[in-house]
Amino acid sequence: MRGLYDERFLAAPDEEAARRSLDLPDGPVIAVSGGGWGVGDVDGAVRVALETEGATVIALAGRNDRLLARLRATFPSQRVRALAFVDDLVTVLAASDVLVHSTAGLTVLEALLVGCRPISYGWSVGHVRVNEHAFRRTHIARVARNTDELRKAIAEALVEERRPLAPTFARLPSAADRILALVE
Repeated sequence: MRGLYDERFLAAPDEEAARRSLDLPDGPVIAVSGGGWGVGDVDGAVRVALETEGATVIALAGRNDRLLARLRATFPSQRVRALAFVDDLVTVLAASDVLVHSTAGLTVLEALLVGCRPISYGWSVGHVRVNEHAFRRTHIARVARNTDELRKAIAEALVEERRPLAPTFARLPSAADRILALVE
């Protein structure tokens, strides 16, 4: 069953088109997200991601203005694009090879829909712990508890084949449709 997510993920641009629209250079693209709140070890994840040869990092600070300012001051290079909350996450994730995400929420599903490989890292509190347990059990996302594990997870993810789930996922009934059918 399909859940709640932005429908644009079912018709995402391909990787090449997404990278062109964001004017990204060749090489690996690693998105690092602190979710809408901009929480977790975003700075540490960016540092580890930059160790990947030739990588461009898209650092998503959400609505955390202090994080955005710190990212821009700490990583002023062309290899890091620090952004505030984005409305077009589908293009960012379609352009990215890997997502390092701290809040382990819906964004992990959205990454999978476009073939971006998700890694949960940097903020193991509240619901994130439950989600990370499920990620480990089902293998839908890697979980890194420290920077050494994150380094390894990024390297492993970058050699995996990109397999967007959107084509098969789109054929599933939506959760809303199933609930409405039960009510009727």
